[in-house]
Amino acid sequence: MALTEVGLAKELDKHGYELLSFSRKGKDMLEVYANCLHTVDLEENEKVFIPVPVTLDLQLDDHDKVKAVNSRDSDAEMLKHASSFVRTLVDNGQIFGLNGQNAPNTSHKIETNEKGQRIIKRKGFSIL
Repeated sequence: MALTEVGLAKELDKHGYELLSFSRKGKDMLEVYANCLHTVDLEENEKVFIPVPVTLDLQLDDHDKVKAVNSRDSDAEMLKHASSFVRTLVDNGQIFGLNGQNAPNTSHKIETNEKGQRIIKRKGFSIL
């Protein structure tokens, strides 16, 4: 049975990834661009998540089922940059809905997904 985009998205969700795009790299390999949610701890034990882009190599079995998921990206360095980015947004008051920040010109907002995770999403660009 052929692997569908919907089926791949569901399989990646089980591993904590959100599918962005993919391409086949041979009979049993896919190159996948996805987001993974990274937890960022804010003051007073408040946690938010930020999507971090990753490139994955997926190995498939003979039935197009995902056998292995391997990230090409250095998690430690990437997550350090993501945390720093969130800290900069917080320090500059650019997250709508965080700590009472409700200015209309913020560049990001907090959304809650179906799992109850508070995720920082870009909403537009801010002109300061």
